[in-house]
Amino acid sequence: MISKCQNIVINRTKFSDFEEFYPEIDSTEGLKLVGFIETTDLCTGETIKKNVSVDYPNVNPVVKRPDNLLIDNLYGNSSFCIKNVVCNDGDMTLTRYTVTTDFEGDLIQINNLNDDREIFKKTVFSSGYLNIGFTKNIPFGRTIQVIFNNFPASDYGIILRQVDYNEDGNHIISAGSPEILIEKDERLGNNASILITFTQSTEKGTVSIAAGSSKLHKVVASEIQILN
Repeated sequence: MISKCQNIVINRTKFSDFEEFYPEIDSTEGLKLVGFIETTDLCTGETIKKNVSVDYPNVNPVVKRPDNLLIDNLYGNSSFCIKNVVCNDGDMTLTRYTVTTDFEGDLIQINNLNDDREIFKKTVFSSGYLNIGFTKNIPFGRTIQVIFNNFPASDYGIILRQVDYNEDGNHIISAGSPEILIEKDERLGNNASILITFTQSTEKGTVSIAAGSSKLHKVVASEIQILN
């Protein structure tokens, strides 16, 4: 016996109208992923669809570690992570290899620095110096290690320097006060492997630093190791 009739309303919502959910922000506790699976009835051959649900996996996304950089030859370097910048050091023009913020890894390895070709010595080693620098907008506290393989420490007076830079109103880049990292040393030979750890920090000292000063963006060589 039917005592009462009532209308039934079926709501159909498009997937595009569903409310956005962000598992990286919102809690996923109790969250279900729903769908259906299809099976086949072995007797009738009919397709059977069954609604199912599973718990949302409580896992963190895997973050890919940035690649490190290997440079076989600075003379033919084409990496956008290290730019060859020409700047003035008094009356002398030199090349500074500048690590940019495009480099997101932890380690740079530079090989074949003992190339004895004249063009290599003239281009890579500016007046007897191998100059490296860093852009000033590298994040504070960031650490980058650089391996200089086959560094000719006893050959033709080569000195490894870290060169800061200044830029005047005419955008003429000049070398700031260079810091000597490795001096000519016959005990190192011509195939020394040198590992230097650079850290974005501030210059040491008790003098107050004005806002915007270049001293607020100082990448320092915090450790120097001779590997062989």
